[in-house]
Amino acid sequence: LNEERVDFTHPFKFKTQKHLFNFNVWLKRHLRMKRKRPRDLPIAFGSQWWCLSRRTLEKILSDPLFDDYVQYFRKSWIPDESFFQSLAGKHSKNMNLQNLTFAYFDYRGAPYHFYDDHLETLQSLDSFFVRKAWIGAKDLYNFFLREGRAEYDEITGSSEKLKLYFQSCNE
Repeated sequence: LNEERVDFTHPFKFKTQKHLFNFNVWLKRHLRMKRKRPRDLPIAFGSQWWCLSRRTLEKILSDPLFDDYVQYFRKSWIPDESFFQSLAGKHSKNMNLQNLTFAYFDYRGAPYHFYDDHLETLQSLDSFFVRKAWIGAKDLYNFFLREGRAEYDEITGSSEKLKLYFQSCNE
């Protein structure tokens, strides 16, 4: 189904029209109704959380086929996990695939919420972002967004690691 996310058009919503969605996929598989992929665009898949350098984003937005790519991905399933990933692959020669977001999911696939008692664990991560901090986790917010951040970066060298990372992304 991964390749079929972009090779088939998906007019039905997976969550609210599941039977129609599944029938549509079955029918297109049975009739071999793949769409023609955009020329000169290697299709890539990845996380919906990513960062682009200004240079890469400018190249993507000034691509003469940009509107064609938008039209193509508009009818794809889960386009936020393939649109910019594909276009970045076309326009950037220096990609760092390190995931900057730490996300943890429970056994049902729901994102885990981080609380103040996770501060020590989160300090040990190399991630730049954390997905889902509880809104009431005041110690987490204070540490990472305000008070202890400069001291922590100085001790661990986190700022230097991030500077090197973003420098390599911008080259």
